[in-house]
Amino acid sequence: MFAERFATKDIRGIDGDYVDRARLEIAEDAFQAHDLTRPLKADRRFALASSLEVAEHLPEASAPILIDTLSGFSDRVLFSAAVPGQGGEYHVNEQPLEYWRALFRARGFTAVDCIRPVLRKDRSVAPWYRYNSILYVRDDAVATLPASLGRHVVPEGTPLPNYASAWWRLRCAILSLLPASVVQELARLKRRSLSL
Repeated sequence: MFAERFATKDIRGIDGDYVDRARLEIAEDAFQAHDLTRPLKADRRFALASSLEVAEHLPEASAPILIDTLSGFSDRVLFSAAVPGQGGEYHVNEQPLEYWRALFRARGFTAVDCIRPVLRKDRSVAPWYRYNSILYVRDDAVATLPASLGRHVVPEGTPLPNYASAWWRLRCAILSLLPASVVQELARLKRRSLSL
């Protein structure tokens, strides 16, 4: 997706060794297997690093490690992670948006909330992407952003708005009341029904 949209071949995908190489959407030599619960030192910098709906699958103790890894690869990180009650298979660390923002802030990154306002009503985009995706930019790179993005900088001390629909908020509130094992089973049933 990024390769076609931005006409670049300069891509690296990083995920666990369990990934089926035959299903990669990037060249196999652009893929690096790595356990994301462990530190990964960047060997170079990229224009953008992204982690979309991955962090909730890692134990909370690994959250700072993942953010260190991402911030080591770029001054701009597109990030989303499941919020409490979102539910899904193997979710072990659903956190509020402010939790992740604080981890990025501790590493000198500012939230630029330029994606959610545009996508929040676009039902062709899965809700977890349209409600959770935030661009984090290293403080000393914020001034280099185009004005169209710079106006979306969220000032320190200003909470991130909740763009989720009333339906999505209700869904998350209900799921957050259920035992984790029930939520896991519901997610499995949903995946099976979609694959029929």
